[in-house]
Amino acid sequence: MTDDATEFSTAADAGRRIVADFFQTRQSEPRLCEPAPSEAELKAMLPAVCRSPDHGNLKPYRFIVLAGEAQKQLGTLFLQAELQDAGEAGLKEGKQAKILDKPLRAPMIIVGVVRLDEQHKVPVIEQWMAAGCAVQTYSLMLENSGYGVMWRSGSFAYHDVVRKGLGLADNEQICAFLYCGTIEQPKQHRPDTPSAEMLISFPRQL
Repeated sequence: MTDDATEFSTAADAGRRIVADFFQTRQSEPRLCEPAPSEAELKAMLPAVCRSPDHGNLKPYRFIVLAGEAQKQLGTLFLQAELQDAGEAGLKEGKQAKILDKPLRAPMIIVGVVRLDEQHKVPVIEQWMAAGCAVQTYSLMLENSGYGVMWRSGSFAYHDVVRKGLGLADNEQICAFLYCGTIEQPKQHRPDTPSAEMLISFPRQL
């Protein structure tokens, strides 16, 4: 092996170790502050996002970036949805303010949207999975760039008031709310211990 080949192999091994360490230590970060990613940074990540697993290469997803006033508008949509569900019972004192504040827990929210084609030969569930993979890739790219990310969903992600308020088409659903920004206070790292049932041989020995 030539010196150049040896150097390349050593660098490749080091790169693989860095990637492995990254995947084994990444975690969601709930405490986020300014600055948020710039538009240029977000656009630069899109080629990697589009390399996510995607049966049929449908790209059944798009992203909506919310920052500043747009996040306050999202809080208003959350409140409208909650009030609609509460009906005449209304909301307890103080709950309205908490709901309005929910989208302000980070300086930016990236809304992952799945676009479903129920007539396509690719099953709808696989279109959902492709969108989820794209969201995860975006999350990993953001973290790799030094930002913190918290993937949130909850009932508001599936509420028609929120969907329509964000301008989604009839065939679109919210896949995720990616809260992102600079990590204000890192969360304590807690390694996950894989269950013995996560990986088995088939046919399983009885």
